[in-house]
Amino acid sequence: MLSLPNGVEFLQNFIMSQSYADEPHSFFYALKGYVGLLTPYSELILTVCEVFARAFHEASRDISTRIAAATEKIPPLLLRLYEQAQGQGEKDIANRCLDAWDLLFENRVGRTRELTRAIEQ
Repeated sequence: MLSLPNGVEFLQNFIMSQSYADEPHSFFYALKGYVGLLTPYSELILTVCEVFARAFHEASRDISTRIAAATEKIPPLLLRLYEQAQGQGEKDIANRCLDAWDLLFENRVGRTRELTRAIEQ
């Protein structure tokens, strides 16, 4: 998806749509197996964090939902983006990652224990 013309724009629009709640794994599937730099996709990743924190926070704690299962994929992705941004000297992206962590914690997205473990590793 990311390599398709307008793929990033499509994903950005999809993440912001009502339909994303029905298929929250699709974004993570697009990044599955991707080993390159995440910084070119920082806007997508940070948008996902915001959507989960603002729109999906309650469902993220209900283990019977697809959103809760998708929530587990956020911490390693956000941590990887943060580390890459730090390594590339992209301070703005690194700071926005920290802001995203704060937003996820403040809105108790998923299980806070998993978020904390991701940071500690």
